[in-house]
Amino acid sequence: MLGFPNKIAEEISRSVLIGDAAKWFKYLVWSTRLVVVGVVIEGIEIIWEVVVVRIVRWVKAVRERADFRAAREIFPTSETIIDVQSEAHVPGWVKVIAFIGLIFVAVGVAGEWIFEVKFESTTGAIQTLDESAITKLRSENLRLQALINPRTLSLEQLNEIGKALVTFNGRSVTVAWVDPESHALAEQLKAALHLAGISARIPESSKLITTPNGRIYSYTYSLPVETGVRINWPPEQSKFGRTLCNSLQGKVSDLKCVPQAGSLPTIGLAPMTGPPEPGVLISVLTKPFDVLQ
Repeated sequence: MLGFPNKIAEEISRSVLIGDAAKWFKYLVWSTRLVVVGVVIEGIEIIWEVVVVRIVRWVKAVRERADFRAAREIFPTSETIIDVQSEAHVPGWVKVIAFIGLIFVAVGVAGEWIFEVKFESTTGAIQTLDESAITKLRSENLRLQALINPRTLSLEQLNEIGKALVTFNGRSVTVAWVDPESHALAEQLKAALHLAGISARIPESSKLITTPNGRIYSYTYSLPVETGVRINWPPEQSKFGRTLCNSLQGKVSDLKCVPQAGSLPTIGLAPMTGPPEPGVLISVLTKPFDVLQ
């Protein structure tokens, strides 16, 4: 599972990135505003050239035409009126203001480019962090789901086990279990063994095991707690035990095949009525909990 310090570090990193993103976005907005102000200031020169200069030229032209007509009455000349274009220069202060506007535009555009890159980079880092957190969360959910869901065998797997063991028809097996979840898997293993004609006995209590010969044993826990499925068999049933083990390979997790010399294993078993009887024992133990590590 995710360590608590790692979660804190991720939250701190995300908070810092969100703060940086807000800062770059604010600077980006101010850069855009600076561009707008610069354009408006530059517009003063355009307005002056388009409006003021044209008006001044028109007024001067009207005055010059009037003066020309008055002079012609005194000094008769040709009827042709010379169109004199009066010049009107842009004042220096207008040019200075326009230049300031140009600087504003240049600085604003540069700021937009710089801060947009930083903003996109920061938001991309936030998105990457979020995607990583989502991936980890999904992984954790899958691991928790694997822990919660009971172990089970499919119908195809049950048939495969039955076919692999059909040559051992008539044998007897004890299937032990330790908790409700392992009991359900033990019942499935019993059904698979029955398909092969093998007698499988499951004790009614998770603490008691009754062998095919009727002897009773008490199942005791030891530390560390053993998990998975363990198969034990005496030397005289070595072929059956190994075939049984091979038939379960890849179908149950944490499978352990342990040949036991002389008799039924005493690991995890405390005999109550004399020494154990020879036989094959399938111990369906606690579900592996390595998903929590």
